[in-house]
Amino acid sequence: MGVSIALLLISSIILQVISFIWYSEPDKNLETTVETFVNNNGFIGMLHILQLGILLRLAGVAEINIRNIRQKERFQKGEVVFQNHEISMLNLFKKCMGSAPQVILKIVRTVQEQDPEPFTVFKIAASLAFISFSVLFNQDVCRITLKERKKKIPSAVFFLWNLFVIPLRVVAVALFASVLPFYNLVHFFFVWFLLFLWAWRQKMDLMEDKRGEVLYRIILGVIWYFNCFCGTNGVTKVKRNIYDVFMLLDTMLLLGLWFWRRSVESARLNPLIVNPLVLLGVLAALYFTGFLLKQLYYWKFHPKCPCFRFEVEDQTPQAPLQRSPATMVDSVEPESVTPETITELQPRVTSAEKRMRKMALNFYG
Repeated sequence: MGVSIALLLISSIILQVISFIWYSEPDKNLETTVETFVNNNGFIGMLHILQLGILLRLAGVAEINIRNIRQKERFQKGEVVFQNHEISMLNLFKKCMGSAPQVILKIVRTVQEQDPEPFTVFKIAASLAFISFSVLFNQDVCRITLKERKKKIPSAVFFLWNLFVIPLRVVAVALFASVLPFYNLVHFFFVWFLLFLWAWRQKMDLMEDKRGEVLYRIILGVIWYFNCFCGTNGVTKVKRNIYDVFMLLDTMLLLGLWFWRRSVESARLNPLIVNPLVLLGVLAALYFTGFLLKQLYYWKFHPKCPCFRFEVEDQTPQAPLQRSPATMVDSVEPESVTPETITELQPRVTSAEKRMRKMALNFYG
């Protein structure tokens, strides 16, 4: 119970810190009534201290969606798209830092008690599905940046790929923790440190605040411990293959040590309700299926030469005027509209838009 509470508290605090950093950016656009009211009265910091920052974001997105419910062009309504992207990232952080460790604890307890209740098994399966869905949600928000996109089939294949691969990793860590809990902690910090160094070497620069960037790279190491996430610059096929091979070898090591430990101390440990060899076969089948789905996604559905909407906007001469508020354009006399004036009227790319562009370019570029 103490470990569970600690994990929930730590993950919640980190999420609130990241959310507050994003709200504190000088170019942050607060277009909703609820967010403007909270900001003008100085309540943003207090709400995050009370662990209510995510609810504030959800309230802002709900207000924007209600306001623009009859408008079809989603990308031009930039604030709601960027808010959704930030919420999807925060949700992914939460699932990997909070939900995944909770699932591991549930699996360890189930394995040790040898009397799994159907509802407990259902909760474990549902939690794993929600973790996979959080990865899909983040990728799906980035897909909005594509000019042409076929959403349903690629999203389904992407979800199934993660649904088969992520449970393998979580179950492998849980089985290893059930027989060697102390060494599991050592293993986590060692692998996390390697992944953190790899993230640091990539120099993502996703956050405007330097301390926030350090925190993001720490979180990225935790995410990579469970699943591949295109969160660094220049994610190439070679880097993905290096990560896949490393994680496969590490997962095989965990399962091998678990099987060896159970074989050596079979008399002391409670017998499993499933034969260990059968369980290893099922996990291998899960990984193989997920691997095939991943290859299918990158071969058939991943954009080969993606065209991004923001690239089209940046290359269109009329884009600055289209994206500028009408009052700014109307306030300038027609004869005084020069290229320099248009440049001045063009709104700056906000930090939220930069983050979304980088994530989209890393995944689809």
